[in-house]
Amino acid sequence: DRLHSLALASASYLAYSSAEEVRDICINKWGFDTCDFIKGSDTECFVASTASTVLVSFRGTAGLRDWLRDLSIFSLNTDYGSVHNGFYYGFKQVSNELERIMDSVYAQSKKVILTGHSLGGALATIAAAEWVDVYPISTIYTFGQPAVGKGEFSSHMNNLGGRFFRVVNDDDIVAKVPPTYRHIEKLKKLGVTGVIIHESLQVTNNQGSVSETMNEIEFMLFQESLSSQASSGLEGFLPSFKDHSSLQYIRKILTILNH
Repeated sequence: DRLHSLALASASYLAYSSAEEVRDICINKWGFDTCDFIKGSDTECFVASTASTVLVSFRGTAGLRDWLRDLSIFSLNTDYGSVHNGFYYGFKQVSNELERIMDSVYAQSKKVILTGHSLGGALATIAAAEWVDVYPISTIYTFGQPAVGKGEFSSHMNNLGGRFFRVVNDDDIVAKVPPTYRHIEKLKKLGVTGVIIHESLQVTNNQGSVSETMNEIEFMLFQESLSSQASSGLEGFLPSFKDHSSLQYIRKILTILNH
């Protein structure tokens, strides 16, 4: 299970690379038979396959500060519940090409694995919602993803039957946005020392209310604080930004494996 986490954290990290590097590593180092890189206007992902497995890894956001500052809380209704409109349309940018490639590698008859870090985790979640009755989804692993849906969305995702794992590194800020949305499925929280802390889905504060994500006022103040920061970046701004790094997830999982 932990080796699985490391492999998919590595695949999520690889999604940030160029198309050429993704193909080289997937084919020549990881032993996949095929690898296709897909690029929309704002969304990138890759599909790698063997005779038995199809891996889909979505790229996260490159400019975390700007992305968080501009993140909206708008949602839209779908057949599977209310979801964040930005994440939904981000997936739809590449869905036609993605499904064409999935069908060309006969994904319907293979194990399908979905993964992604940050925004990529949100896109993998939308993909899982769209494909739960289309492809045989074996596993979904996300790393530091924002919350995606609300209302009936969690009930729809229950159809995945415990195949969805959400990994959060310590105090990762992205796991706390956007407000009014709720996380789903199993949480694996990586503690400060690398220990996996298992938590229930519904984390509560001292008043007994759900506190998975910031409330709207906290989020508004947070975005205002980002707007007032110098353009030099986030280094040292809050510890939770450092917790979000894709490499930090890999390092933390390696620490766990070496104990």
